[in-house]
Amino acid sequence: MNIDLCSNRRFRLKRWQFTIIKGEIPHITSEEDLLELATTWIRIFDHAFFFNLVRRGLDQQSPIKTYHDDSNGHRQGFSTPGYFIVKAYISLNSYVSHDDGTTGFVARSTISTLLYEMVHVFLALYSCQCTECQRHTVSRNGISGQSGHGPNWANAMNAIEEAFQDHVQWEVEGGMLESLALEMATSGWFPRDDQLERWGINPHELLSVAEEIELADLGRTGCQVIWLCNVMYESHVELWKMLKLSENSKFEY
Repeated sequence: MNIDLCSNRRFRLKRWQFTIIKGEIPHITSEEDLLELATTWIRIFDHAFFFNLVRRGLDQQSPIKTYHDDSNGHRQGFSTPGYFIVKAYISLNSYVSHDDGTTGFVARSTISTLLYEMVHVFLALYSCQCTECQRHTVSRNGISGQSGHGPNWANAMNAIEEAFQDHVQWEVEGGMLESLALEMATSGWFPRDDQLERWGINPHELLSVAEEIELADLGRTGCQVIWLCNVMYESHVELWKMLKLSENSKFEY
């Protein structure tokens, strides 16, 4: 899938949005700065990639929340898909463990994380969860994503990340490698060779990262990631378990 931010007249970015994308990335010094940055960029991303539907599905009063957690440097944010009385929202960590101190580094990391979480929210809100669709996904992909980072997420994340990268001079860190490794550790799924090639992922590097992830060592981060996705994928996982136990079921890995 090739996404051109300039080709579609309906979703073409506005002049002020391109000005921000091409402009200097600000230096973040507080959670207030981070929230202001994210509030601006979520409008740009929503307009460019998500048909203006992500913000519509988020909590209107508090769509983005910030927090500071330096206990786990690998966790830069998370999202909740929203169920029952709880509306969906995105949370962003103001602490960046790999901050190199350069101007704009934290902001660039936050922008990348925001885009990453928006893909999660979009798929959670607008993917069909009916039994038939879930069964089709299982039969086609083996496991679609117990941690939320299966092939559907990876396809979307890769295409959007590439499109955004074409318009900025700095490296967009979408976290594809680590996310796929987490999915492998939580569900046992392994991407096909053609998928890895399409996503630009080195299989040996992916295996190396996945082997370092032990469920017992995932700690609070792993538990939260799995918990946040459990509701969304509960029917799928149960269906997978039932089909796996069936003698007549066949799966492709």
